[in-house]
Amino acid sequence: MAGPSDLLRKLNYNIELITSARKRTVAAWATLDAAITAWSMVDRCHQAIVERVDQNILKEAVRDEMLADIPALDACYMMATASKHFTVKFKPVKVHNSVIDMREQRLDPATQNVIREKSYLPIVYWKDNAMPADEFFDGIANALDAYLRKRQIDWHTTYLDEVLDPDD
Repeated sequence: MAGPSDLLRKLNYNIELITSARKRTVAAWATLDAAITAWSMVDRCHQAIVERVDQNILKEAVRDEMLADIPALDACYMMATASKHFTVKFKPVKVHNSVIDMREQRLDPATQNVIREKSYLPIVYWKDNAMPADEFFDGIANALDAYLRKRQIDWHTTYLDEVLDPDD
């Protein structure tokens, strides 16, 4: 992957996997991979800023700026770093202030009616909020896209477009 925008495309791919998963393991792995991918954007953005904008900026400054713009990255950090130390089970898994829970039904938040049966959609609990994992990471992906545009770094690379068919 050539830069942050390629990693953002990977995050969007993980979101698609979470949404379409028909097996619990696929949904759980895609959720953890989405957290790791989102948190990895801090390193990639720092690298891109150093290469294109400011050679002297510290990684910690980029991290702090990104956490200020995208507070939910903190949950990604917790899930990504803790994923080395726990096994995802199909019951709530507490990770500091974050919990990943596997649900077999997706409910409409307004009516509590079942929207989709047998979707193994993980629920992310973070800071007293519960949100389906695909929605949680979609919000992060949109915020990361806005961050890349704001910083004018590597918003679009052609490397993957030249090598891969976008539908692959």
